[in-house]
Amino acid sequence: MQIAFAAAGTPGCGMFEIREGCELGGWMHLLLGDALTGGLLGMLFHHMAHKTNSKLERILETQEELRYRRKDYAVIQLKSLFNTIVYPWYNK
Repeated sequence: MQIAFAAAGTPGCGMFEIREGCELGGWMHLLLGDALTGGLLGMLFHHMAHKTNSKLERILETQEELRYRRKDYAVIQLKSLFNTIVYPWYNK
């Protein structure tokens, strides 16, 4: 059964021969069909993962910058409020 699967489909054609008039053998169907499809899907998924990771990195950088800006604003507000509390006592 396995030898028949591996044999070329047309007499006079080799197992891995690709030319007009020769049917592909079982192994060539496997190599050209499944392996090629798997390779193309792998490249597609790798490309999509790379794009997604770059978008996530950009979002994280933006969130980190926003967090620093909020922290700076909070420090400035705290200093301002502290000065408004202390300033009337300082002038007495």
